[in-house]
Amino acid sequence: MELNEVAPPSKKHERMVKHIKKSYKKDGELTDDEKSIAYATAWKDYNKDKVSEGVMDMVRKYSKKKEEKKPQKATDAGARARRVLQRKEYKSKVSSIVPAELEDHKSWINFRNDLQKD
Repeated sequence: MELNEVAPPSKKHERMVKHIKKSYKKDGELTDDEKSIAYATAWKDYNKDKVSEGVMDMVRKYSKKKEEKKPQKATDAGARARRVLQRKEYKSKVSSIVPAELEDHKSWINFRNDLQKD
C-alpha cells in the first residue's frame, strides 16, 4: 500500500519534515515508519494553534475567580492595646485621619467616646 504523505502548507513545516528525515537518514536507510513520524510531527505542530479549547478550558476561563483570603488582625488584648497606642501616637503626630491598618473593628462605644472627646 502506497501512501503519499504531504507536509503542511507552509515553508516552515516543509523544512521541519526535511530536517527530521535528514536526522533519521544518519542511521541508514529511511523507513516508511520514520517518514510517517516526520509528517505526523509536522502536522501536529501545524495544528497546534488551530485546535479549539476543550470543555474544561472553557469552564476555567469563564468561572469566577476565588478571592484570596486576607490574614486577620490579631485580636488578643496585647495586639489591640498596641494598636490603640499606635493610633494615639499617629493622631498626635501626623493626622487625625488614621490609616486602615491601625484601625480596629468599629464599635458604638468607641464611636461615642471619640465624639465626647472632640
